[in-house]
Amino acid sequence: MPAMRPLSPRSSAPSTHWRFGYALHVLRTSPLSIVGLMLVGIVLCSAAFAPLIAPYGPYQVNIQERLQPPSLKHIAGTDDLGRDIFSRIVYGSRISLLVAAAVVAISGTIGILVGAVSGYFGGIPDMILMRITDGFLAIPSFILAMVAVAALGPSLLNTILALGVVWWTWYARIMRGAILKLKTSDFILIERAMGAGRARILFRHIIPNCMGPIVVQSSMQAGLAILTSAGLSFLGLGAQAPLPEWGLMIATGRAYMPARWWFITFPGLAILLLVAGFILLGDGIRDVFEREVS
Repeated sequence: MPAMRPLSPRSSAPSTHWRFGYALHVLRTSPLSIVGLMLVGIVLCSAAFAPLIAPYGPYQVNIQERLQPPSLKHIAGTDDLGRDIFSRIVYGSRISLLVAAAVVAISGTIGILVGAVSGYFGGIPDMILMRITDGFLAIPSFILAMVAVAALGPSLLNTILALGVVWWTWYARIMRGAILKLKTSDFILIERAMGAGRARILFRHIIPNCMGPIVVQSSMQAGLAILTSAGLSFLGLGAQAPLPEWGLMIATGRAYMPARWWFITFPGLAILLLVAGFILLGDGIRDVFEREVS
Protein backbone atom coordinates (compact mmCIF):
# COMPACT_ATOMS: atom_id res chain seq x y z
CA MET A 1 0.00 0.00 0.00
CA PRO A 2 1.56 3.32 -1.03
CA ALA A 3 2.45 5.75 1.71
CA MET A 4 0.07 8.65 2.21
CA ARG A 5 1.48 12.12 1.69
CA PRO A 6 0.75 14.81 4.30
CA LEU A 7 -2.01 17.22 3.55
CA SER A 8 -1.10 20.82 2.84
CA PRO A 9 -3.00 23.90 1.72
CA ARG A 10 -1.61 23.40 -1.77
CA SER A 11 -3.22 19.99 -2.12
CA SER A 12 -6.67 21.19 -1.13
CA ALA A 13 -6.44 24.68 -2.58
CA PRO A 14 -8.45 25.64 -5.67
CA SER A 15 -6.72 25.69 -9.00
CA THR A 16 -4.81 28.74 -10.18
CA HIS A 17 -7.37 29.27 -12.95
CA TRP A 18 -10.20 29.28 -10.40
CA ARG A 19 -8.34 31.72 -8.12
CA PHE A 20 -7.72 34.11 -11.01
CA GLY A 21 -11.34 34.00 -12.09
CA TYR A 22 -12.51 34.51 -8.52
CA ALA A 23 -10.18 37.49 -8.10
CA LEU A 24 -11.54 39.08 -11.29
CA HIS A 25 -15.10 38.50 -10.06
CA VAL A 26 -14.41 40.24 -6.75
CA LEU A 27 -12.63 43.13 -8.45
CA ARG A 28 -15.56 43.57 -10.85
CA THR A 29 -17.93 43.98 -7.92
CA SER A 30 -15.87 46.91 -6.58
CA PRO A 31 -16.09 49.98 -8.83
CA LEU A 32 -13.27 51.74 -6.96
CA SER A 33 -10.98 48.77 -7.52
CA ILE A 34 -11.72 48.94 -11.24
CA VAL A 35 -10.86 52.65 -11.20
CA GLY A 36 -7.60 51.90 -9.42
CA LEU A 37 -6.73 49.14 -11.87
CA MET A 38 -7.47 51.44 -14.81
CA LEU A 39 -5.34 54.26 -13.42
CA VAL A 40 -2.37 51.99 -12.80
CA GLY A 41 -2.86 50.35 -16.20
CA ILE A 42 -2.87 53.71 -17.98
CA VAL A 43 0.38 54.74 -16.32
CA LEU A 44 1.95 51.36 -17.10
CA CYS A 45 1.01 51.73 -20.76
CA SER A 46 2.36 55.29 -20.79
CA ALA A 47 5.66 54.12 -19.39
CA ALA A 48 5.91 51.21 -21.80
CA PHE A 49 5.03 53.21 -24.92
CA ALA A 50 6.42 56.61 -23.93
CA PRO A 51 8.26 57.20 -27.24
CA LEU A 52 5.00 56.62 -29.11
CA ILE A 53 2.78 58.69 -26.81
CA ALA A 54 4.99 61.71 -26.05
CA PRO A 55 5.01 64.23 -28.92
CA TYR A 56 8.42 65.61 -27.88
CA GLY A 57 11.53 64.39 -26.14
CA PRO A 58 11.67 64.86 -22.37
CA TYR A 59 14.89 66.93 -22.64
CA GLN A 60 14.04 68.84 -25.82
CA VAL A 61 14.64 72.54 -25.04
CA ASN A 62 13.01 75.40 -26.95
CA ILE A 63 13.61 78.73 -25.24
CA GLN A 64 11.37 80.56 -27.72
CA GLU A 65 8.35 78.61 -26.41
CA ARG A 66 9.12 78.74 -22.69
CA LEU A 67 6.21 79.02 -20.24
CA GLN A 68 3.53 78.58 -22.90
CA PRO A 69 0.02 77.78 -21.60
CA PRO A 70 -1.79 74.58 -22.62
CA SER A 71 -2.66 74.54 -26.30
CA LEU A 72 -3.12 72.14 -29.17
CA LYS A 73 0.64 72.15 -29.73
CA HIS A 74 1.49 71.63 -26.06
CA ILE A 75 -1.54 70.14 -24.34
CA ALA A 76 -0.05 70.61 -20.86
CA GLY A 77 1.98 73.73 -21.63
CA THR A 78 5.75 74.17 -21.46
CA ASP A 79 8.18 74.75 -18.61
CA ASP A 80 10.82 77.41 -17.99
CA LEU A 81 13.10 75.93 -20.67
CA GLY A 82 10.38 75.41 -23.26
CA ARG A 83 10.19 71.65 -22.69
CA ASP A 84 6.81 70.02 -23.27
CA ILE A 85 5.32 69.22 -19.85
CA PHE A 86 3.08 66.43 -21.12
CA SER A 87 6.06 64.63 -22.67
CA ARG A 88 8.04 64.98 -19.45
CA ILE A 89 5.11 63.61 -17.45
CA VAL A 90 4.85 60.59 -19.76
CA TYR A 91 8.56 59.82 -19.47
CA GLY A 92 8.46 60.61 -15.76
CA SER A 93 6.01 57.75 -15.27
CA ARG A 94 8.94 55.41 -15.89
CA ILE A 95 10.83 56.96 -12.98
CA SER A 96 7.84 56.78 -10.64
CA LEU A 97 7.15 53.14 -11.46
CA LEU A 98 10.83 52.29 -11.11
CA VAL A 99 10.87 53.87 -7.65
CA ALA A 100 7.71 51.99 -6.62
CA ALA A 101 8.97 48.62 -7.86
CA ALA A 102 12.47 48.99 -6.41
CA VAL A 103 11.32 50.24 -3.00
CA VAL A 104 8.72 47.47 -2.68
CA ALA A 105 11.30 44.85 -3.73
CA ILE A 106 13.97 46.04 -1.27
CA SER A 107 11.72 46.73 1.72
CA GLY A 108 9.60 43.63 1.06
CA THR A 109 12.60 41.31 0.90
CA ILE A 110 14.09 42.69 4.12
CA GLY A 111 10.77 42.75 5.95
CA ILE A 112 9.69 39.26 4.88
CA LEU A 113 12.99 37.72 5.99
CA VAL A 114 13.00 39.57 9.32
CA GLY A 115 9.34 38.75 10.02
CA ALA A 116 9.77 35.12 8.98
CA VAL A 117 12.75 34.52 11.24
CA SER A 118 11.14 36.39 14.11
CA GLY A 119 7.78 34.66 13.90
CA TYR A 120 8.97 31.14 13.17
CA PHE A 121 11.88 30.82 15.60
CA GLY A 122 10.55 33.05 18.39
CA GLY A 123 12.48 33.42 21.62
CA ILE A 124 15.56 35.61 21.69
CA PRO A 125 15.70 36.19 17.88
CA ASP A 126 12.10 37.34 18.00
CA MET A 127 12.76 39.73 20.89
CA ILE A 128 15.87 41.26 19.30
CA LEU A 129 14.37 41.67 15.82
CA MET A 130 11.10 43.13 17.09
CA ARG A 131 12.90 45.65 19.31
CA ILE A 132 14.89 46.76 16.27
CA THR A 133 11.63 47.01 14.34
CA ASP A 134 10.04 49.07 17.12
CA GLY A 135 13.04 51.39 17.04
CA PHE A 136 12.49 52.08 13.33
CA LEU A 137 8.75 52.53 13.84
CA ALA A 138 9.33 55.05 16.63
CA ILE A 139 10.78 57.53 14.11
CA PRO A 140 8.51 58.98 11.38
CA SER A 141 9.47 57.24 8.15
CA PHE A 142 9.65 60.44 6.11
CA ILE A 143 12.04 62.06 8.59
CA LEU A 144 14.16 58.91 8.69
CA ALA A 145 14.24 58.80 4.88
CA MET A 146 15.27 62.45 4.74
CA VAL A 147 18.16 61.80 7.13
CA ALA A 148 19.27 58.75 5.15
CA VAL A 149 19.17 60.55 1.80
CA ALA A 150 20.97 63.57 3.26
CA ALA A 151 23.70 61.26 4.56
CA LEU A 152 24.04 59.35 1.28
CA GLY A 153 23.68 62.37 -0.98
CA PRO A 154 20.77 63.68 -3.10
CA SER A 155 20.02 61.34 -6.00
CA LEU A 156 17.30 59.05 -7.27
CA LEU A 157 19.30 55.92 -6.46
CA ASN A 158 19.91 57.02 -2.88
CA THR A 159 16.23 57.85 -2.49
CA ILE A 160 15.31 54.30 -3.52
CA LEU A 161 17.88 52.80 -1.15
CA ALA A 162 16.79 55.02 1.74
CA LEU A 163 13.08 54.23 1.33
CA GLY A 164 13.80 50.53 0.91
CA VAL A 165 15.83 50.40 4.11
CA VAL A 166 13.32 52.50 6.07
CA TRP A 167 10.04 50.84 5.03
CA TRP A 168 10.71 47.16 5.76
CA THR A 169 9.17 47.38 9.23
CA TRP A 170 5.52 46.96 8.26
CA TYR A 171 6.34 43.92 6.13
CA ALA A 172 8.13 42.41 9.12
CA ARG A 173 5.16 43.01 11.41
CA ILE A 174 2.66 41.59 8.92
CA MET A 175 4.76 38.51 8.13
CA ARG A 176 5.45 37.80 11.80
CA GLY A 177 1.76 37.97 12.69
CA ALA A 178 0.77 35.71 9.79
CA ILE A 179 3.44 33.14 10.66
CA LEU A 180 2.45 33.05 14.33
CA LYS A 181 -1.06 32.03 13.24
CA LEU A 182 0.10 29.51 10.65
CA LYS A 183 3.04 27.71 12.23
CA THR A 184 0.79 25.73 14.60
CA SER A 185 -1.50 24.55 11.78
CA ASP A 186 -2.06 20.83 11.28
CA PHE A 187 -0.22 20.60 7.96
CA ILE A 188 2.87 22.23 9.50
CA LEU A 189 2.80 19.75 12.38
CA ILE A 190 2.50 16.91 9.86
CA GLU A 191 5.48 18.25 7.91
CA ARG A 192 7.54 18.29 11.08
CA ALA A 193 6.46 14.76 11.94
CA MET A 194 7.54 13.63 8.47
CA GLY A 195 11.03 14.98 9.18
CA ALA A 196 10.97 18.15 7.04
CA GLY A 197 13.67 20.64 7.98
CA ARG A 198 13.01 24.12 9.29
CA ALA A 199 14.21 25.84 6.13
CA ARG A 200 11.95 23.69 3.93
CA ILE A 201 8.92 24.30 6.14
CA LEU A 202 9.56 28.03 6.35
CA PHE A 203 10.35 28.84 2.72
CA ARG A 204 8.24 26.25 0.92
CA HIS A 205 5.11 26.08 3.05
CA ILE A 206 4.79 28.93 5.53
CA ILE A 207 5.98 32.01 3.63
CA PRO A 208 4.04 31.26 0.38
CA ASN A 209 0.85 30.85 2.42
CA CYS A 210 1.39 34.20 4.16
CA MET A 211 1.74 36.28 1.00
CA GLY A 212 -1.84 37.57 0.85
CA PRO A 213 -1.38 40.45 3.31
CA ILE A 214 2.07 41.12 1.84
CA VAL A 215 0.59 41.67 -1.63
CA VAL A 216 -1.95 44.12 -0.22
CA GLN A 217 0.77 45.98 1.67
CA SER A 218 2.94 46.09 -1.46
CA SER A 219 0.23 47.84 -3.45
CA MET A 220 -0.28 50.43 -0.72
CA GLN A 221 3.48 50.80 -0.28
CA ALA A 222 3.99 51.41 -4.00
CA GLY A 223 1.70 54.44 -3.90
CA LEU A 224 3.34 55.80 -0.76
CA ALA A 225 6.80 55.26 -2.27
CA ILE A 226 5.86 57.39 -5.28
CA LEU A 227 4.42 60.11 -3.04
CA THR A 228 7.40 60.14 -0.66
CA SER A 229 9.92 60.08 -3.50
CA ALA A 230 8.19 63.07 -5.08
CA GLY A 231 8.27 64.83 -1.71
CA LEU A 232 12.01 64.23 -1.34
CA SER A 233 12.61 65.49 -4.89
CA PHE A 234 10.51 68.55 -4.10
CA LEU A 235 12.83 69.28 -1.16
CA GLY A 236 15.91 68.82 -3.33
CA LEU A 237 16.91 65.48 -1.78
CA GLY A 238 15.64 63.13 -4.47
CA ALA A 239 15.97 63.11 -8.25
CA GLN A 240 18.10 65.89 -9.68
CA ALA A 241 17.68 67.97 -12.83
CA PRO A 242 17.22 67.41 -15.70
CA LEU A 243 15.35 64.16 -14.90
CA PRO A 244 11.61 64.42 -15.67
CA GLU A 245 10.61 63.42 -12.13
CA TRP A 246 7.19 64.67 -11.10
CA GLY A 247 8.17 66.02 -7.67
CA LEU A 248 11.16 67.82 -9.17
CA MET A 249 8.90 69.37 -11.82
CA ILE A 250 6.63 70.73 -9.09
CA ALA A 251 9.61 72.11 -7.17
CA THR A 252 10.79 73.97 -10.29
CA GLY A 253 7.33 75.27 -11.13
CA ARG A 254 6.46 76.70 -7.72
CA ALA A 255 8.55 79.80 -8.51
CA TYR A 256 6.16 80.63 -11.34
CA MET A 257 2.92 80.29 -9.39
CA PRO A 258 0.15 81.36 -9.66
CA ALA A 259 0.51 82.91 -13.10
CA ARG A 260 1.95 79.73 -14.69
CA TRP A 261 -0.47 77.38 -12.97
CA TRP A 262 -0.03 74.54 -15.49
CA PHE A 263 3.62 74.13 -14.52
CA ILE A 264 2.78 72.31 -11.27
CA THR A 265 -0.86 71.36 -11.84
CA PHE A 266 -0.33 68.56 -14.34
CA PRO A 267 2.60 66.85 -12.56
CA GLY A 268 0.61 67.12 -9.33
CA LEU A 269 -2.39 65.47 -10.97
CA ALA A 270 -0.16 62.68 -12.27
CA ILE A 271 1.09 61.98 -8.73
CA LEU A 272 -2.44 62.12 -7.32
CA LEU A 273 -3.92 59.74 -9.87
CA LEU A 274 -1.14 57.15 -9.70
CA VAL A 275 -1.02 57.10 -5.90
CA ALA A 276 -4.81 56.85 -5.74
CA GLY A 277 -4.70 54.05 -8.31
CA PHE A 278 -2.32 51.94 -6.23
CA ILE A 279 -4.28 52.52 -3.02
CA LEU A 280 -7.63 51.68 -4.62
CA LEU A 281 -6.10 48.59 -6.23
CA GLY A 282 -4.74 47.53 -2.85
CA ASP A 283 -8.22 47.82 -1.34
CA GLY A 284 -9.56 45.58 -4.08
CA ILE A 285 -6.82 42.97 -3.55
CA ARG A 286 -7.56 43.00 0.19
CA ASP A 287 -11.23 42.31 -0.54
CA VAL A 288 -10.21 39.30 -2.66
CA PHE A 289 -8.20 37.73 0.17
CA GLU A 290 -10.76 38.58 2.87
CA ARG A 291 -13.64 36.99 0.94
CA GLU A 292 -11.53 33.95 0.09
CA VAL A 293 -10.67 33.40 3.74
CA SER A 294 -14.26 33.89 4.90
